[in-house]
Amino acid sequence: MSRVILIISFIIVFGSVSLAQTGPLLNNLDQSAANLTDLLYNRYEEISGDPYLNKEFTKGKVITNLDKEFVDLSIRYNIYEGSLELKKDDNRIIALTNDFVKEFDLLNSDGKRVKFVNTKFKGHPLKFYQVLRPDGLMTLYKNYGVQLIKGGNTTQQTGYNASSKTPTDRFDKGSNYLIVFDSGETVSFEKLKRRDLENALKGYDKFQSFFDENKVKINTESDLINLLGRLEMLK
Repeated sequence: MSRVILIISFIIVFGSVSLAQTGPLLNNLDQSAANLTDLLYNRYEEISGDPYLNKEFTKGKVITNLDKEFVDLSIRYNIYEGSLELKKDDNRIIALTNDFVKEFDLLNSDGKRVKFVNTKFKGHPLKFYQVLRPDGLMTLYKNYGVQLIKGGNTTQQTGYNASSKTPTDRFDKGSNYLIVFDSGETVSFEKLKRRDLENALKGYDKFQSFFDENKVKINTESDLINLLGRLEMLK
């Protein structure tokens, strides 16, 4: 399916505003310095699933690359496009360009408030990463990805099977975890399992000794965060 977007670029200078700003200010484009893209609301209707962290818009906060803070915005994260979408008061949806957004927070599908930063790590692209453990010698991030899986007998224009009239293309979501050492080195793994983490850290002898000598269970992200605190104390 061709994803049609109407591009409208605005180059506007920030006026004199306070550091903490509310959502309506982004509806007044003369207050913003963003490049904005008007989006067609139904551009994914012919694809099964959706490309969002959470399909519904939720209230969140955006900090720009100029360190301006906008709060109480209706936003959602489009993982497939790698962009943050904003729903305005008139129900128009616009995309904030990545070079405009420094970080944001919103509610995920579990109803938990999560924070994302726009950054680049060694061996990994510049994109939005969810912050799980921001401090210490071993910081932790979650990396989300979405693939568009093309079905059989589809056309580029519609993404439909002409005979069945049912969607044949679908979005496939995935994620992995990224540990960043204070040296800048990174390791990644997919599942919250001891074996996956142990394999990711197998090049570090002190961690291997820890796993050999201790019973380690990782059932939740909180378990993983606490375990990293123990691991970074090893000599």
